[in-house]
Parts: sequence; structure tokens; C-alpha cells
Amino acid sequence: MFDKSISATKEKIFRTAAVVFSKVGYDNISMEDLAGAVGIRHPMIYKHFQNKKEVLTGLYQAYADQQKRVMPDLHHLLKMAEVKSPAEVLLMTGFFFPKDVAEMMNSILTIAARSITTNADSRQFIVDNIFSTTDELLVPVI
Repeated sequence: MFDKSISATKEKIFRTAAVVFSKVGYDNISMEDLAGAVGIRHPMIYKHFQNKKEVLTGLYQAYADQQKRVMPDLHHLLKMAEVKSPAEVLLMTGFFFPKDVAEMMNSILTIAARSITTNADSRQFIVDNIFSTTDELLVPVI
């Protein structure tokens, strides 16, 4: 799911943060807690991220990148809509991820949903990756 250029430690931080933030809550964990959950010393986490917000925005970017890779092309969907019902086309727009990627994506969505009213980054993530997807792909098909 993550860009191949990131380090193994940074990927481990992302994966752990996705689980911990979604279960405990973004606001309820410190960078020190996150480092402990990852299994690294507290100062080490700051070699990869300046703060917790940077971890969160990195998770959101990873989600957006993955979604772009699997998102059906609008032109392709509209072509299908010429011969299939809108319901059939909408069923075909489901995003199919390997299990581990799907779990990570669900964790990231959980974090955003829980933080949408208190965190501007979460609110913008939802707008950019959920609502705009609906507008760009599904509305033209319907």
C-alpha cells in the first residue's frame, strides 16, 4: 500500500499508527505512545516525522494514492453505462484490495470519520477522497 521508497521503519510507524489511531483515537495517543507501540525508542520516531499531524497526513496521502491506483476510469464507467444499468455499473465500481490493504484503508477511514468535526485535515481528507469520488465517478454514471 505504501510507496516503495519509504523506509521499513516509516512503514511500520504508518501501519501501527493506522491501527492505534483507529482503535484508541488520534487525540488520545502521544508520539511517545506511538513510538512504544511501534517498538522503537521515543526519539527515533522524530527522525521520521516531526509530529503526530505529519503521521496522520502521511496516512491520508497513502490512502489517496492507493485509491487512485484502483479507481475505475470515468470514461470506462460511462462506456459500461451504455450497455449496463446504473446499478450494475455501480456494483462494478467497488474497490477491491488485498485483505491487508483493505484493513489499512478501513482503519484510515475510521480515523477520518472520528476526527471529521475536530480536525481540518480529516475533514479535507473526507471531502477529497470520499465526496469528490462520488461526484467525479458515480454521479455521471447515474
